[in-house]
Amino acid sequence: MTSAPILAVSKTDSPDPVAAGGNLTYTLSYSNTGNANATGVVLTDTVPANTTFVSATAGGTLASGVVTWSVGNLAAGATGSVQMVVRIKSPLPNKTTITNSAYSIDSNETSAVGGAAVTTTVTSAPGLLIHKKHSPDPVPMGSDLTYTIDYSNTGSADATGVVATDSVPTNTTFVSATSGGSLSGGVVTWNLGTVPAGASASVQVVVRVASPLPSGTQITSNAYQIGCAEMPPVAGPADVVSVVTAVAPTVTSAVETATTSIYIVQAGVHTIRVTGTNFQQGAVLNLSADISIGPTTLIDSTRLEAVVRVDAAAGLGPRTLTLTNPDLGSGSRPGALTVVRTPDINGDCFIDGIDLNAIARAWNTRIGEVGFSAAADLDGDDYVGPDDLTIFTEYFGTQLSACP
Repeated sequence: MTSAPILAVSKTDSPDPVAAGGNLTYTLSYSNTGNANATGVVLTDTVPANTTFVSATAGGTLASGVVTWSVGNLAAGATGSVQMVVRIKSPLPNKTTITNSAYSIDSNETSAVGGAAVTTTVTSAPGLLIHKKHSPDPVPMGSDLTYTIDYSNTGSADATGVVATDSVPTNTTFVSATSGGSLSGGVVTWNLGTVPAGASASVQVVVRVASPLPSGTQITSNAYQIGCAEMPPVAGPADVVSVVTAVAPTVTSAVETATTSIYIVQAGVHTIRVTGTNFQQGAVLNLSADISIGPTTLIDSTRLEAVVRVDAAAGLGPRTLTLTNPDLGSGSRPGALTVVRTPDINGDCFIDGIDLNAIARAWNTRIGEVGFSAAADLDGDDYVGPDDLTIFTEYFGTQLSACP
């Protein structure tokens, strides 16, 4: 009677199905059904595609993608088992199959014997999340409130046909939205397309808070959500911000930017910079009916700029500058800017020595006196003197952008 070991190995998997990104445990069961002991027994198992090695029991070691167990002697009739844990790749398409077929048992007395292939089904799904934050906090009544809506796909599969929506809160009106957001029926909608697994991004919506409102009124935004073709919409948590009474702006100074002076000329086009406090986006400036002021550009809450067009027949002298915020808070500064005649006395659009000579010829003269020149009386006080020279000095050497 011949004596020989007979080795066998089989495998089970758990769990099946397994979630993408989750751990999968393989249990390798081995036996010697022969009538002789096996020596130098070795088990091997190749880590399958779309997985990475995590751990192995019983001293199993990984090398070049293969886990090896040195079992040693295996007596006739003996059995045993080892385990290998792998992590499933993520993302993976739903219903991907993980196949483990490259495993075997060997010994000094036998040839390597493999086991039947084991297949495991991978489950994958997107996991959309949405959250909102606001700025500023608190928000002054009548001012703009910006919501930043963060969204992400924390799942193991891409989300397709993604749509996010946000209802404009009570006591606000829609101003704008980024990323192609469009308003319809009080709801802003973003068609976001595909959001890959693991990806995140954000959109913004700007609303204007109503005014007047009682101080302490709360603006609640709780009707926003995100959904996709693979899963129903998911809502975000409520966002609450308090409304405060607006602080009136103050105007500290105003200058014409080309000369950094307070002078603006008749029939001229100027850019002015205004400084102060509590300026808001969309603030409006006013000097008088004969001076038109374009939209303001807010630099920050203490500075803004605007383009000013002065009528050719605008009255000469100091002007009060009034700044009104969207929340209707306003502040003024008397004498902030002064309308003067153009220092380009000879009309060549360049302020130079020729214009200075015209002032010199009329120097120290009053209206009605010999030599008096109304063109040289830049401040319109009927006297050509130091104040006119001060105005001229601010513009000396400059090229006018628009000629009178």
